[in-house]
Formats: sequence, C-alpha cells, structure tokens
Amino acid sequence: MNTSASITVGELQQALNSAHPPRLIDVRRAAVFQQATVLIKGATWQDPDSVGAWGNTLSGSSAVIVYCVHGHEVSRNCASRLQALGVDARFLEGGIEAWGLDGGALSPKR
Repeated sequence: MNTSASITVGELQQALNSAHPPRLIDVRRAAVFQQATVLIKGATWQDPDSVGAWGNTLSGSSAVIVYCVHGHEVSRNCASRLQALGVDARFLEGGIEAWGLDGGALSPKR
C-alpha cells in the first residue's frame, strides 16, 4: 500500500476539527485491545480479523481512519481491505502510540 493511503497525526487532528470529521476505528488486535486502557477519543473498536464483515456496513459518505498500535501491518491491511470495499479509508501513521506522544486526545476504554 502506498503512503497516500495514510494520514499524519497533525492531518487527523485538523480533520477531526472540520465540518465533516472522519469516523475513527481502532483496529488493534483483540488481545492487544483487551489489555489497553485507552483509545483515541471518539473511536470505536472493530476486530481487524473481521474487516470483510464490518467493512460492508460502513457508510460511503464519510472518510474512515483506522489505527493500530504503531501504524504498520494491521491498520495498513485494514485500510487496504476497506478501500477494496469502496470505503474512503486511510490509516494513521504511527498509530495510537504516535497520537498519544503528540498530545492527541485519548479516552479511557469502557
């Protein structure tokens, strides 16, 4: 996947403050997510192993940003699969780790 399918922390912060913010989806693997205590504010979790199933339910009207821990294989693969389903999807460069290090808003996991 090329880097045009990615979004930087700064770009995401701007997009979240826009009139049409993207939908945020946490795609950390289930075992990793279970141990996590936070997620990016406004995000929902979806199992990356089931992206084919939940990807079909996403509205085509808004952009989708997926993220994992570091912004490598998991989120890149999910973004690619979503794009193949016709979803305007990108992955967060550096994942939730970069987001947190750059002062991005985090929420406690429920």
